[in-house]
Amino acid sequence: MYTRLWSTTLLCALGGSGTAWTQTFNPRAYGAKGDGAADDTPAINAALAAVPAAGGVLELSPGVYRITAPIRLAKKIILAGAGFTEDPAATSRAATVLLKDGNFDGISVEADACILRDFQLDGNAGNGGAGIVVKAARVVLENIAVMNQGGVGVRIGSSHANTNLWRIFNLVVVNNGSHGLYIHDPDPRIPDANAGILLGLDARRNGGDGLRIDNATDNIFHGVMAADNAGYGINVHGTPGEKATGHIFWFPYAESNQRGDILLDTNAVFNVVFGFNALTKIDGTRDRGTENLVLGHARAKVGGRLFRSPVAFTAARISSPAISGYWDLTQDTTDRRLLVTLNGSDADPVIARFQHGGRGRVELQADGALLETRVALVYNFTVRADASRGNYFTLLVTDADGFTIANPLNLVPGQRITYDIKNGAGQNMGPITWGHLFLLAGGSFTNPANGKRRLITFRYDGANLVEESRSQGDT
Repeated sequence: MYTRLWSTTLLCALGGSGTAWTQTFNPRAYGAKGDGAADDTPAINAALAAVPAAGGVLELSPGVYRITAPIRLAKKIILAGAGFTEDPAATSRAATVLLKDGNFDGISVEADACILRDFQLDGNAGNGGAGIVVKAARVVLENIAVMNQGGVGVRIGSSHANTNLWRIFNLVVVNNGSHGLYIHDPDPRIPDANAGILLGLDARRNGGDGLRIDNATDNIFHGVMAADNAGYGINVHGTPGEKATGHIFWFPYAESNQRGDILLDTNAVFNVVFGFNALTKIDGTRDRGTENLVLGHARAKVGGRLFRSPVAFTAARISSPAISGYWDLTQDTTDRRLLVTLNGSDADPVIARFQHGGRGRVELQADGALLETRVALVYNFTVRADASRGNYFTLLVTDADGFTIANPLNLVPGQRITYDIKNGAGQNMGPITWGHLFLLAGGSFTNPANGKRRLITFRYDGANLVEESRSQGDT
């Protein structure tokens, strides 16, 4: 007879006495055939009925156990087989198989702290319902394959039931009619399908999503592989009334799913996705939700606040092994300037500074020169720039009439203003009249020839726009 030795320490930790939980009950002792043809449901239920109220081990020795009604685990049961498989073909079945034949949920877990491990749940053609439905808390699924079910492979969550603190270790869900693994509490209130941990999910060729999450919060997923599903590989979906929130995904792998690989839908909030398939050019994650954080190999996307508590960075560094150098992000120790510096590179050194410009403005400088924020001005008899919109103004002159460049609006002391004037008149331009704030230190401005352009730059000292530089010729 197939025998497994169970750790008394583990069993006691799960809530039962060592004596009760080490009692083993085998359906073969109650008439089960395990030949894939006979109906073994009565024998399995008889073995379950023999388990004391405190709990025990239901041992499924090697064989194929055909069931025609749900197997209800209403006591603290360890349901233990002799092995599982990752291949859904009938020729590659595991050592222990429960074969569902009919339209019902295969296994209903209704008592807290049950453990299901080391078996395959398969389905005959035309079956319906889910494979395993978890309706209790602290349930553990380990080394289980659920395949060829008419509905969902494994569902965690049920009406008026606490299914928190679930644990999944190495689950295979393949060829099921709906989602592979579905986590959802259908009650329209704070969900009770939370604080779960998954280590290892193989979700392939399911009729819905590989992994689907609706009304649930704060679960952790590590090692999800979802491929060739009819829906999304991973769908953090939520419901109109409730949010899918607080879930963390560590380096999921998804590919070749028909609707997309990873979706954070409109009701997905405060979720985190770290990493993705490193061989792809993009991270494969579509974020339609609110304040989710996606850190992919290709790029990072932050839909909201990265930190919701008073966490402070003193510095950050960004680098790539493909090129020399790295960018350092620091704050100046004497003022509010934010410094972005390229260091350790064989390229020309670069430093950019974000600094407070007064009146709610932020100026960006690089190597001491204000970077260009270009704004095209509309040519007219009077041309007036708005200094709050930019610092580099382009003007295309389209006729030979004279015009006025009026004093700019919203000037800030220390701000630089550049005018890039191009002659598009088809002939010589008319004269330019400058506003009274402009002080042309280099004398009168020489208009560019037809089809050419000239630049002139001023700095506002708080009283006047003082010329700093101008083009020495047409360009």
